[in-house]
Amino acid sequence: MKANWKIIALFFGATVLAFTACRPEDTTPEPEAKVASEEDVVDMIEGSVSDETGGLEQEVAEMATIADDYVYKGLLDTPCEEERDTSFTYDYQGNLVSASYATNSTFILHCNDVDFPVAMDFTTSTTGTYTTPRIVSSDSGSSAWNVDNLLNGTDYIVNGTYQRSGTQESQVGNQYTFNSTLDFELENLNINKGNYQIDSGMATFTITAEVEGGESRTFEGTIVFLGNQAADVIINGTTYPIEW
Repeated sequence: MKANWKIIALFFGATVLAFTACRPEDTTPEPEAKVASEEDVVDMIEGSVSDETGGLEQEVAEMATIADDYVYKGLLDTPCEEERDTSFTYDYQGNLVSASYATNSTFILHCNDVDFPVAMDFTTSTTGTYTTPRIVSSDSGSSAWNVDNLLNGTDYIVNGTYQRSGTQESQVGNQYTFNSTLDFELENLNINKGNYQIDSGMATFTITAEVEGGESRTFEGTIVFLGNQAADVIINGTTYPIEW
């Protein structure tokens, strides 16, 4: 009888082991993390530099207009080393793109020994919204620029910093909503004195984008401005052409 119980115990033990070994593993896939892609970042950058969206090119055009005023006035009205301020609004309504921004700016005109204007320093703050077929943004920005080459050549030369931060809603792909901060370091942007467009130059950037209900991710890269309202955005060795 004792031997029979041993046989029964061994049988049940083997059955339990066999059941455990044959039980299928949980193959439910982990949910995909919600993070910004490089393509999302390129859309944000394009919106931040386009003149139509009230971006970088639009702001430098406004600064170039102010610089023109003092260059043409020459010795008649050159408030050298005096801090002045101005404000302006930008509103654009196109078939595919719209934008509305309000900007406040403070500037100082620097002159040479005979009071000819040679450079200007600008600080600006701006706030507003823009819409494109790929992205909708509500953001604010700030910048600190030195505009050089006032009297010489066909281009103004701009160096400094440019920042945008706010909320973007993607209209393509996963259609995520982002909270983002974008920082530019501008290096020798050449601004055409005739049409106020960016002829050449570059910018390094850092952008942090946090997906609503997802994760935060930081990207670093370079923008090479090609003229004719086009640029190459380079992230992790991959080049993304943009135009506006």
